[in-house]
Amino acid sequence: MLENFEDAVDGGFYFTGHGHESLIYRAKPGHDQATPCGNGVAAESLLRLGHLLGEPRYLRAAQRTLDAFRASMAANPAGMATLCASAHQWQHPEPIVVLRGPGARAWFERLSRRATGAVLVLHPDDHLEGLPGVLDKPVPSVVNAWVCQGVSCLAPLDTYEALVGVLDAL
Repeated sequence: MLENFEDAVDGGFYFTGHGHESLIYRAKPGHDQATPCGNGVAAESLLRLGHLLGEPRYLRAAQRTLDAFRASMAANPAGMATLCASAHQWQHPEPIVVLRGPGARAWFERLSRRATGAVLVLHPDDHLEGLPGVLDKPVPSVVNAWVCQGVSCLAPLDTYEALVGVLDAL
């Protein structure tokens, strides 16, 4: 996506790839239509991936996209709801909960039944090692939960009640 569609100079993403035949005008839409605009979806995806993987180039590309449409969002926020939602996510990253260790599956299921709002709960297999970004947590002898926002994580929590307390406070 970055290689084939990004406007690396002015930010945002073109509707057609760089290798496309020469056009009079290359559209870089920001307004939502019947479907969310591609630039808004791209910014949201890049933010989530950048935070999960700890990849700064994804976060920079998302920031450039939001900067490219900042004036348009201010003038017509209702027409650019997807980009506005991405801008909100940039300022207030969604919480990510990473569960590791024996018993983490039970915590995952309990959290799935609980209304957690906009919280991404992940339970990578305990046999996986060397995971990228915020997913790279050690496998403890008892279940642990890390609550992260952006690329920063709180100290691990080893009781379900403590985890719920932190989530409720967010």
